[in-house]
Amino acid sequence: MKYIRTKTSIINAFTTLNSKELFDYLKQFDNYKDDLINVSDNIEELIDEFVIYDNFYHSRMTPVAMHTKENQEIIKGYLKQNIACYGAIWTDKGLIFVAKMNEKGELELL
Repeated sequence: MKYIRTKTSIINAFTTLNSKELFDYLKQFDNYKDDLINVSDNIEELIDEFVIYDNFYHSRMTPVAMHTKENQEIIKGYLKQNIACYGAIWTDKGLIFVAKMNEKGELELL
């Protein structure tokens, strides 16, 4: 599955096109032409920050920090406690949640 990062969101893309073909395909549409930032097979590569969030507490970390062994154990503990972990991107409107981590530790688009 390919994912497209635009200035305002991350969206599902096609499974059959490679990245260059996908860019070329989307550039023909005016609504994507100026907004297209990147294409990836992995949502995590398109995320700017991860946000751990419940009603009383939130913490932010970069994707690089997210993959340290210590932080992965912390995230697993949060998920067991039903504390949400979101993938977010920076836009001109601020930080926007675009994906949520499931109980397996995989990101799913919102």
